[in-house]
Amino acid sequence: MITMHGAPHVHVSWFDAWSRELDRALDTLPEMETCSHELYRALAMTTSRARKRFALVREGDGVVAVIALRRRHHHWELLCDGVIPFASAPALPDRLWDAVSALRQYVRVVEWDGEPPDVRDVRFVEREARYAVSTRVDLDAYWSAKGNDEWLGKARRRTEGLGHVELEVDRAGAYAWTIEQWDRKWQADPAGETEAKEDIFAAAHHLAREGAYRSFRLLIDGAAVAGVTAFARGTTLVMMQSYRDPAYDRAGVGVHLDERIYRWAASSPYDTVDLGCGSGYKSRWGEVAGTRTTCAIAPWHLATARVGLGMVRSVVSRSGRAKHDIMRDSGRPQVRNEARTAPFTNREGQDAITDRRTRPHGPLKASDSPEQSRGVHT
Repeated sequence: MITMHGAPHVHVSWFDAWSRELDRALDTLPEMETCSHELYRALAMTTSRARKRFALVREGDGVVAVIALRRRHHHWELLCDGVIPFASAPALPDRLWDAVSALRQYVRVVEWDGEPPDVRDVRFVEREARYAVSTRVDLDAYWSAKGNDEWLGKARRRTEGLGHVELEVDRAGAYAWTIEQWDRKWQADPAGETEAKEDIFAAAHHLAREGAYRSFRLLIDGAAVAGVTAFARGTTLVMMQSYRDPAYDRAGVGVHLDERIYRWAASSPYDTVDLGCGSGYKSRWGEVAGTRTTCAIAPWHLATARVGLGMVRSVVSRSGRAKHDIMRDSGRPQVRNEARTAPFTNREGQDAITDRRTRPHGPLKASDSPEQSRGVHT
């Protein structure tokens, strides 16, 4: 354990493993709406490929927050980020973000539901539209008005022409298939979202027992060709990881699976499907339902260093491409550029926003079609 002093009267103690002291501190704090203390402990104690650290933030003799962090590339992220929607870290009311600021680390916050945290160390703020589908409307008329008849019809005909097609809902272990396939497909992606795979598994297992995690797969002649997982929050389904077998891309199985999910939801208690932010294809399905904020909370010296590192990596990347072009044009054997562009060099060195129909949750262009998108919704 390492103890550091933050703002006046605020003390931060760091742990490399979950401990009884953190357990006792956690019990003094209110539970988050979408992540119980039991689940938070389970995630904190889950062994993962990514490094984790834990901070106990106190003010005087009282506990302000217990913050678990997961490492991704050159920054930290909150343990629940990309794992449990609308969850951050247990803290006293209105004290979370100043507690995160007191850590004096570079912590990236992705798709926060609302305005940027009101603390002085907020950096690199970006806002994105969040899309949602209402399932309490005439979906055929709605999508026809958006000009989707040909798009949906083509995917439907091609998919159903492959054999007997059915939508499988909540079969035992189905979420594991989708998460595993998503992980295999995107593990080498520079966005690094699969660093949270083990935590995603742990959360899915816990929430499925409570009926708060739903799993959908598209079956052709009994074999799974695409899958989506979703988090249930009241009457809203929040789309999470997704995967489709690339052998069936031409048939549009991803589009057809989404259509079947929305139609299923229309006769379920879920009146809204939250698609999250990101790629432009989401506007074909739904409407803007709000905004979400992505930012970093970091002291000035770390934010400045991040900008500088991003600029250096950008120069190295451009140099590598130039060398590649010179070798190509000279007729000599091409040399593979081994320089990796960091995932935070899009503007002023900050992290690129990742689409969560990757989600999980790499970055997408607005022109990307559903059949080109990654595997996460949120």
